[in-house]
Amino acid sequence: MPKGVVLRPDVEGSRALRTLWELLRDADLPSIASHRKGDYEPHLSLTVADDLDPGVTSTDPSRVLPGAPIAFEALGSFPSGVLFLCAVPTKRLLKAQLHAFEACAGARVWRHYEPGHWTPHVTLGYGYTAAQVGRAAELLLPLLPLTLTGWSAWLEDGSTGEDWPLTGIT
Repeated sequence: MPKGVVLRPDVEGSRALRTLWELLRDADLPSIASHRKGDYEPHLSLTVADDLDPGVTSTDPSRVLPGAPIAFEALGSFPSGVLFLCAVPTKRLLKAQLHAFEACAGARVWRHYEPGHWTPHVTLGYGYTAAQVGRAAELLLPLLPLTLTGWSAWLEDGSTGEDWPLTGIT
């Protein structure tokens, strides 16, 4: 089961991201709003692995929090058809990702989540064609940049939807 150390925005940031999902869905474009029921929390994954131990929740959350707002200034698409918001990879955000990676020592971290290979992003939808990416860009680019604050750190199981806050308590 893949698990990830993720950052979640505060209520206001979550609402802003859900609004983008709804705009895509209402435009008949692939969207998290139509892929998932209401159980999917907007997040930015710092690292993902097949075998993370829930004990990683004892990681000090201050080590994986960026300590500043995260700005999203562009849209991107992976070759697999995933549409996403691109986070500006600040030194603080890259340091947070490195600490998350280090907290998962011994786990089989997915290559795209290793330091130097990671693209900081928030997923908007799956199954995009090139034409749909263009339509999504016309719809969403005028709404950027988007800066989100109040991040919290979690361990999330992408298969079951279970999650655990990082507590810093061992």
